[in-house]
Amino acid sequence: MMPAAKSKVVVTHHASSLGCIPLHEQSDLISAAYASRLDSLIENHQPDAWIYGHVHGENSFNIGTTRICRHARGYPHLLTVKDTAYQPAVIHIDEKPSSQTE
Repeated sequence: MMPAAKSKVVVTHHASSLGCIPLHEQSDLISAAYASRLDSLIENHQPDAWIYGHVHGENSFNIGTTRICRHARGYPHLLTVKDTAYQPAVIHIDEKPSSQTE
């Protein structure tokens, strides 16, 4: 009997790629406080998923075959009416990304 296939998943607080940051903020020097540039590391090692926080909101995209995603609530004292609908979620790493960085 063959062992069950295992997924390689990385979970970090810090974002792994500038692609995790909204496009209009990527050239700002402060973006380095939110995201690293680990795209080549991801492409070389190809984990199944990289799940991160620090940047608030939802985001999902791929770097190569790796799904990069977040589902972060944000600061409770800054929540808007839209944000109060936040629900914790199970992230299925085998699904296709549903959205790109806003």
